[in-house]
Amino acid sequence: KSCLDTSSSDECLYLVTFKENADDSAYIDFELSGQYGDDYLYVSISFSDDDKMGADDIIACYKKSDGNLYIKHSRNHGYENEGFSGDYGITDTKATHVDNVMRCGFSRIIDNTGYEDDEYHDLSKEWVLVLAAGAMDGSTVDEHYEIPRM
Repeated sequence: KSCLDTSSSDECLYLVTFKENADDSAYIDFELSGQYGDDYLYVSISFSDDDKMGADDIIACYKKSDGNLYIKHSRNHGYENEGFSGDYGITDTKATHVDNVMRCGFSRIIDNTGYEDDEYHDLSKEWVLVLAAGAMDGSTVDEHYEIPRM
């Protein structure tokens, strides 16, 4: 485990962990954590072939105005974000928030065989993992503020 800190304080602002699923080696278990407040209401990871926005495969943990946490799997087309229909390779989702820290866990299938869209990335290949955080615009994930590089 490693903390990604983009502030000048000693606080851990973001944490992402991953390991092979103990019950099914076709999946990777992820945990994504981040502090939230008025300005930060989501944290996300994306699998990118470079370190820029584009055709990226994204999983976001976000807090909506109803106070609940949600996990969304989506993709970017340039600067536009579009959600996948259904779970699209994400299982075992769980989300909690305590003391302004949101924590989301999920299992993500590794191989994209059987999925029609090549923007749903095959995790057996090499990708740049990008972390982002930002605000919500109602129920919509808004533009991110920071992108710590991993």
